[in-house]
Amino acid sequence: MLRLGAIGSDALPADGSRPLGEQDINEALREEGFIAGKNMTIEWRQVQGNSDLFSVFAYELVNLPVDILITSTGAGALAAKNATSTIPIVMNGCPDPIEQGIIQSYARPGWNVTGSAFSNVAETVKRLELLREAFPAISRVVVIGNVAGNVFFPPLLAELRKTADRIGVQVSAPEVRTDDDVQRALEGAIGSEALLALGNTLTFQNIPRIVSFAAEQRLPAVYSQEAHVTAGGLMSYGSDRREGRRRVGSFVRRIVDGASPAVLPVELPTKFDLAVNLATAGRAGFSLPASVMSRATKVIP
Repeated sequence: MLRLGAIGSDALPADGSRPLGEQDINEALREEGFIAGKNMTIEWRQVQGNSDLFSVFAYELVNLPVDILITSTGAGALAAKNATSTIPIVMNGCPDPIEQGIIQSYARPGWNVTGSAFSNVAETVKRLELLREAFPAISRVVVIGNVAGNVFFPPLLAELRKTADRIGVQVSAPEVRTDDDVQRALEGAIGSEALLALGNTLTFQNIPRIVSFAAEQRLPAVYSQEAHVTAGGLMSYGSDRREGRRRVGSFVRRIVDGASPAVLPVELPTKFDLAVNLATAGRAGFSLPASVMSRATKVIP
């Protein structure tokens, strides 16, 4: 029987159901004929915002052992790669895996990792451009997220600053490592003109705090995922994360059938979503231009 290990980053829902990521991946596996309890078992681990657990869970699953590891987020993929060089790893939604040293190239990953990925740099730059388009008068944007100790954030910030110079805004990125740092960064953002929330685990677990602060200060803010807009954020832009999760089953199938992860091309997103919360905009007195609204794929009234 096939034994899979999966490390997710979703919080466990209060109603006792399984996180959306688990549901999507289980469905993707079923579509490829992998049925839990019939021909497959899957060991789930959820870090629930504690990024230190990625490495703990990766080594735990490797030592069981499992036949294939499934990971979400860049931290999960990197932890899995550090834990094993032999067990195949299927990543979903990994940002900039080449820059992180997780794969050698998208066309030919080269080691024991394949799956789906996206460009965190390109999507974050697009969010900054979206803020400027929606609010042409802004000149100062505060970036909120874990920019300290992440190897792929220096190039991201460099690209953000290059884009900021081009579109005529200034960006500042306070050093953030902990929840308390997020609070201090927000307090330091009082008097700024807009917020850009990065797409990383530390940001995700502080979304309610960031959304509340932006509302209190009447600051335009852009986020990485539609769920943040559903939670009261103003706007989000990013690739469809469910698209990557739906591909997990096909990667597992090909590996089980004998394909090596080293030669299975990593797949990039084809769908990007722009979500807008009109109620949030209305409470803050914002009027979003038609050029933005016409491209919105999800509008929350």
